[in-house]
Amino acid sequence: MVQMINDEIRKWYSDIATTIWFDSWRYERQEYSLMIPLLRTIILTLHNIIIQPTDDKKKKILKKAQTGFVKMVKARGRDWRG
Repeated sequence: MVQMINDEIRKWYSDIATTIWFDSWRYERQEYSLMIPLLRTIILTLHNIIIQPTDDKKKKILKKAQTGFVKMVKARGRDWRG
């Protein structure tokens, strides 16, 4: 179901929306918060989109978002454990 929704978003809104896949079940038994893996997934996905040939305006927005997520991880790092 989620993949079908993702496909529809990509089909109809790819020019204004970006989807990011994160499997939270993969981290259900992790000792620490899944916040760091989630943010890492967001950062890496944004990076992969940014390096693709795309609209410069969209690329600029995504770079700014990626930079914000990187700063968040660096600033909070250990605070999200346990």
